[in-house]
Amino acid sequence: GGRLGLGAPGFHHLDSHGGYNARAAAAMASAFARLLMADERRPRVHEVLCAQQENGYDCGAYSLAHALALAARLWARHDAEAPLGAAAAIGWEWPPLCAELMA
Repeated sequence: GGRLGLGAPGFHHLDSHGGYNARAAAAMASAFARLLMADERRPRVHEVLCAQQENGYDCGAYSLAHALALAARLWARHDAEAPLGAAAAIGWEWPPLCAELMA
């Protein structure tokens, strides 16, 4: 398990498989930087501590869980009732991994 830790500006890489995709993340950050940044600085890529999968095939589930947790965190910054209260109001429960990441 583990909480999502975001803070510093730059590109944040959440890899649930222990750095397996670090090279691809750096390449994608460079591509986005060319589109988004006016100067030629090399983009800073931050490896974010996140929940780790225990096998080689759950990456999709972890990607979705991390995306949900990040969206919920952003939503909570703008809406005092969100995210857990809003989900409970419609009778939906967060999957356990998402709830752990948002705690």
